[in-house]
Amino acid sequence: MNARIRALVPFAVAAAIVAATSTIDVARAQDAEPPRRAYEDIPIPPLPDFDPPQASRHQLDNGVTVYLLPDRTLPLVDVTVWIKGGTDHDPAGQTGLSDVAAEVIRAGGTHERPGDELDEFLDRMGASIELGAAGDHLTASASFLARDAQQVLTVFADLLVDPALPEDRIETVRAALRAGIARRNDDPAGIARRVVPKLIFGAGHPYAAEVEPDGVDAIDRASLVALHRARFVATGASIAVTGDFEQDAILAFLDRGFGELRPRPASIDEPPFPRPIRRQKLYLVRKDDVNQSTIVLARRGRARSPGDPDWAPFLVANHVFGGGGFSSRLLRIIRSQEGLAYGVGSSLGAEYGRPGIQTITTQTRSDATVKAIRSLLREATRMGTEPPSVEEIAVAKDALLNSMVFSFDSPGKIVERAQRLGWYDFPADYLKTLRAAIDAVTPEDVARVSKFAFTPDAFTIVVVANDAELDEPLTALQLGDPVLVEVAGTITELVLEGSSAGPAPSTIPVDPEAVTKAKAVIDRAVLALGGREKLAAVRVTQMRVKTFVKTAQGDMELPAQQTLAYPDRYKVEIETPYGSVIQALAGDEAWVQQPDGRHGAAPPRQRVEMRKTIRSDPIALIRELAGIAPGLGAGEHRPVVQWRAEEKVNGRLADVIHVLLPWAAGESGRAPDPLGLTIWVERKTGHILRRKVDTAPDRSVEFTDYREVEGIAFAFKIRQLAGTDAVAAIAVEAVEVDPELAEGFFLEPPD
Repeated sequence: MNARIRALVPFAVAAAIVAATSTIDVARAQDAEPPRRAYEDIPIPPLPDFDPPQASRHQLDNGVTVYLLPDRTLPLVDVTVWIKGGTDHDPAGQTGLSDVAAEVIRAGGTHERPGDELDEFLDRMGASIELGAAGDHLTASASFLARDAQQVLTVFADLLVDPALPEDRIETVRAALRAGIARRNDDPAGIARRVVPKLIFGAGHPYAAEVEPDGVDAIDRASLVALHRARFVATGASIAVTGDFEQDAILAFLDRGFGELRPRPASIDEPPFPRPIRRQKLYLVRKDDVNQSTIVLARRGRARSPGDPDWAPFLVANHVFGGGGFSSRLLRIIRSQEGLAYGVGSSLGAEYGRPGIQTITTQTRSDATVKAIRSLLREATRMGTEPPSVEEIAVAKDALLNSMVFSFDSPGKIVERAQRLGWYDFPADYLKTLRAAIDAVTPEDVARVSKFAFTPDAFTIVVVANDAELDEPLTALQLGDPVLVEVAGTITELVLEGSSAGPAPSTIPVDPEAVTKAKAVIDRAVLALGGREKLAAVRVTQMRVKTFVKTAQGDMELPAQQTLAYPDRYKVEIETPYGSVIQALAGDEAWVQQPDGRHGAAPPRQRVEMRKTIRSDPIALIRELAGIAPGLGAGEHRPVVQWRAEEKVNGRLADVIHVLLPWAAGESGRAPDPLGLTIWVERKTGHILRRKVDTAPDRSVEFTDYREVEGIAFAFKIRQLAGTDAVAAIAVEAVEVDPELAEGFFLEPPD
C-alpha cells in the first residue's frame, strides 16, 4: 500500500466513527454527500504517449521479406523464418504431415551435417535451432551468439534449403505420434477440443483434421520430399531478426544462405472457406471415468481483418462477458456467486484471415452440470438484454489498453509482431489504430454487438461427462435429445455427418415444387432488372458512391468507385483519409493497393472474396440464375435454387429463395464449396430487397430506391447490417452502363 494512503487510513476510519456517533440530524446526514476517500485525492497524471521502436522491412534478391530490429543489450541474435503452408494444407489422408516434416527436418540434419553432428555443433556454439508447424505456415527459429552469426546462419539456411530427411528419423517421429494418439482420450478437455472443430467446420474440413494412425502410416520420405519441394520457396516466405548485429552484414548473411530458396509461389491448395453447418443443439461425449464435466458452447468465430469496424467493440464486450478474468461476468457470477466452477471464460477465437471458433467454456462437478449449463445460457442471454454498464466497459477498456504494452516489452515481440502483421497483410500501425479504436468504443457500440455476439441459439453445446452422475438428465435443458458421441481409441468416427466437403450440387436433395416456385421468382427478378435482352447485353457497370461506415472512432464518409466487367473483372477504389485503397481482379490475377501507394498480389483469401463479390452482384447473380450468362468460375453443375418462404422486409412482402452456386474444380481437381446465398425478392416489383451469404449469417445487405439507367434497374441505396443494426450505408451518386475504360484498367500498375 502507498505510504501516503497508509498514513491517511487511520484518519479516514476515525472520521467515519465520529460521523456515525454524532447527533447530526438523520435526514440531513442522509442528504449529505459521502466523504471522499483518501486515495481519490491522489493526483494521477495521464500516461505519456507510447512510441515503441519499429522494425525495418527489407527484401532479399529472391523476394524473401526480412524484418530487422537491432538490440545490443546482449551479444545474442534471434532469427525466425516463416514458410507458406502449414497443417491446414496437409493432404487428405496425411494429416500431421507438416508436424512430421518439422520434426524430421530438425532431427535429421543436413547431408553434410547429419542430426547428431548438428546437435554437437549447436552445443559447442551455445546455439539452438527449432522447427514447428502452425495452421498456415511452418516456422523455423535459430538463436546464437552474435560472434557466431555467419557460421550458424550458414548451417540454419542449409537445414531449410537441403535437409537430409533420413528414414530412421521419420520412423522415430511416427512412433511418437502413435504414442500420443494412444493417450489422447485420457484428457476430457482434449476430447472437447477435437470434437468441437468437427461440429463447427465439418469432419472433412482441414480446420477440423486430426492425426490418425492410418494417416501416420501413410507419411513416408517421398511425401516429406514433396512437401519440402512444394513449400520451401522464397515467394511468400519471411524472416525476422533481432539482436546484436549490423544491418548490412546480417542482410548479406541472409542473402547468401537463403538465396538458394527458389523464387516461386508455394504449391499448396488453400482450404475451402467453411460453410455454416446446421447442427443438433446438444452433444454428449460419454466418459465414465470422470467426476467432473467439461462444457463447451461453440459457434463459428470471426475472421480477423484490419478493416472490421466491430472488432474493438467485440473485444470490449467479450472482456466484460468472460474474457476479462476476475472482472468478467462469468467468473464473478458462476464462480464467485454460484460456486459452480473454478474456471470459466469466453474467447472470440478470431483467427487472422479465416474464421476461428468462438467459445464459452467451463468445468464443473458432475452433479452440477445441468445447473452450470443453465447459468452459462442465462448469462449469454443477459449480455444481449442487459448491456454492460458504463463501469464494466471502463474496466474492460482500461485492461485491454494497458495489456497492449506487453506486445512491445521486448525487441523480439516487436519484430515478431511486424512479421505477423506483414504475413497477413495488416497495416504496420495496426496495433496503434486498434488501441485508438478500443479507446473510442462507446456503451452503445458494446450494446449493439452484444445483441448477436453471445446469442445462445447460435451456439452448439458439447458436454464431456459421466452422464450417470449428472444432477439432471441433459434433456431437462429442453434443447432436444443430446447426440451421443462415443469415444473409443480414436475419434475419427465421432462426427461423420455434415462434412464441409459436402455433396456435389447436382446431388443435393431438392424439392421439385420449391424449385418451380424459385424459377418463377427469378423470372420476375429478370423483368424487374430490365429483361433478358437488356441483361444479356450488359458488359460493364460502373458506380460512384459514398459509403458511410460506423466505426469506433465515429461515422466515416468514404467516396468510392466500383467497376464490374462481367463475368470476371472487378475493381473498387476507395478514398480514405490516409490515401486510396484499391482492390482489383482481372481474370485469375488479383491485386491490392494500400493507402501509402504500395501494391502487390492479393492474398488468396482476398482473391476469393473478390470472386464472391462479382458473383453475388445482383446483375451477375440474376443473369446466372436465369441462364442468361454463365457466372464467374461456374463448374459443370448448374446452380441449385429453391423457394424457402415468404417474409416481409421493411413492410414489403418478399419471396425468400436459397441459392447454391457451384465453382469449377481447381488445379488440384477439388472444387471449392458452393457459394450459398439467401435472397429476398419483392413479390410486387421483383426487386431484390435483401441478400445474405451463408458464410456470414449475422450479416446482410438491403437494397432500396431502385432507379432505371439505360434500361437497367439499379438500387441507389444500400445498407449493410450486423444483426438488425446498420453498420454501413451506401448512397449511389451515379451509374454508367458500358462506359469506355482505359486499356489495362483492371491490371496492376507497374512499379
